[in-house]
Amino acid sequence: MKNSSDRTQTILSKVNEKKRRRRIRWISIATACMSFLVAINLVLFLPLDNAPPSVERYRNSEYYPLIRQINELTYRAPYEKNYRNNFEKWFKNVFKGEHDGNMHPQPDSPSDDQSPSYSEVTNNQVDGVIEGDLFKRSNEYIYYLNPTAKNSYRLHVYSVRGAQSAHVSAYDILPEDDTQKFYSGYGDSAELYLSADCKTITVISPVYFTENSQLYTSIIALDVSDPTNISERERQYVSGDYLTSRKAGNDLLVITQFNVRYNPDFSKEYNFLPQVGTQTEMRSLPVENIIYPENATNARYTVICRFETQTAALTDHYAFLSYSDTAYVSRDNIFLTRPFQTTYNHGDCAYSESFTEISCVSYADETLQFVDSATVPGSVKNQYSMDEYNRILRVATSVQRQQIGRARKEYETIDTIPQPDATGRNAGLYCISLQSFEIVGKLEWFAPSGEEVQSARFDGDTAYVCTALVVEMTDPVFEIDLSDLNNITYRDTGTIDGYSLSLIPFADDTLLGIGFGADRNVLKIELYRAEGDRVISVAKHEQDDTRFSDRFKSYFIDKENRLIGLYVAQEGIGYYLLLYFDGYNLVRPYPEPIELFTHDDNARATYIDGFVYLLGEDDFQVIDLHS
Repeated sequence: MKNSSDRTQTILSKVNEKKRRRRIRWISIATACMSFLVAINLVLFLPLDNAPPSVERYRNSEYYPLIRQINELTYRAPYEKNYRNNFEKWFKNVFKGEHDGNMHPQPDSPSDDQSPSYSEVTNNQVDGVIEGDLFKRSNEYIYYLNPTAKNSYRLHVYSVRGAQSAHVSAYDILPEDDTQKFYSGYGDSAELYLSADCKTITVISPVYFTENSQLYTSIIALDVSDPTNISERERQYVSGDYLTSRKAGNDLLVITQFNVRYNPDFSKEYNFLPQVGTQTEMRSLPVENIIYPENATNARYTVICRFETQTAALTDHYAFLSYSDTAYVSRDNIFLTRPFQTTYNHGDCAYSESFTEISCVSYADETLQFVDSATVPGSVKNQYSMDEYNRILRVATSVQRQQIGRARKEYETIDTIPQPDATGRNAGLYCISLQSFEIVGKLEWFAPSGEEVQSARFDGDTAYVCTALVVEMTDPVFEIDLSDLNNITYRDTGTIDGYSLSLIPFADDTLLGIGFGADRNVLKIELYRAEGDRVISVAKHEQDDTRFSDRFKSYFIDKENRLIGLYVAQEGIGYYLLLYFDGYNLVRPYPEPIELFTHDDNARATYIDGFVYLLGEDDFQVIDLHS
């Protein structure tokens, strides 16, 4: 028989056993919970395999190094893999917007004496290097390309006979077949050229191939020896959207931009290589004619093709990967730009700064030839910010430098950066020798703090640069003396309202600026002149609540006859604004409002023997300035 001590011990043993089982149960539960949490975390947060697919099967291709680079630049994971982990994928709606930038792939992005004489009407940047436009003329006819006709372009021909001028004929440029569709949205980029013997019109326009879902640029030669009976001679294609072109002698230089889409099929060369040729026979550019830098940041080609003007026959080509849409063409060279950002150490600080690599391709000989590249600080706004003069390339840039923290060992250390403490935005002008491709002269950080280059123009040893702090709408114009590259000096207008979108040397040693006044609703047309140590305003025309085109080719600028014109709209009513510089003021030479039915960008005008010929998409007028 158990005594009380035994009974107590039995009870304690049972209690301890119950505690032990309870502890084991809780440990099991906790272990299960931890295992579950670990599993959940592995499922939710283990990185998904989003690496680009292998391209090893293309190892034997001559384009293999390029394929590898494009594969890295263009790969986007399928929709269900387009997240860093399953947590992002399953709970995307809970945290909507946090990673939207990663969730949706971007969209694609011999002269005949009996023939009429040719007369240039476009304000070309370089003498002797003709630029394409919506219109050209001979001494008998004006040719105007209407870019708004549905699924086609319409070439209009008008006679040049003063008040008796009339519409002569129209010719529709249509797709070759049902596999093509002209992009109406890209219509304003189409341009044309007229040959020196006035017998050939060359039309350059974008076209979309529905068969392979690719955008091309078409080069179409038309026989206009009889303007009443126009016919097509030849049609060629180049991969990519039309950027710009030039005609120099018998050469037609066409520059396009070809964007490689995400996840291209490398078994089909048209998906990732620029091609040229006819619709039935397209061929890829050879690998030796494709320049691709190791630090390429995008899969966008700038493609240069050289054609013979009379026949549109292709003679040479080049392509540059990861370049921008800015191109400048001199009498002998083509200059392309590639902007990029870099970080570096200077002293104890780290900086981030914008730079631009400028590559030179010569077309002086019978073939295109890549020459060399140079790098300048800042970004280049457009073609007018570059100019070649006496084998020196001058470049105006918007420089940008930011201090990003303390120096870090993974950054390169650079001790030669001028003004290392200068940060923010400003302007620079750099002179590059085309023999050594080194900077041989420069003017840096000369604008008011925070301003950037809005427009630039070069005239011999002089550069004109307009900078602006856009928020405050201020507009200094700098005249920079480049006659001594070791001692570059400048003078400016000081601070005035607005800023100019374009600058061009005009009559009586003036500089013409077209742009905004006190705000973006004010049109300002102003003439400047250097006087003493300043650049002063000579004459100005302003009007409020005015919409106008920012495209330089839509402006009518006749320096010899002191005429300026552009299409404007006020309160929804469009008309053509025509001004005359009388030496003191900008006045209207024609008293009545000139209504013109067209879009802002597509209005064109030319002056011939006392008459101003106005052209628009749905209009043609002749204004007699003698009456």
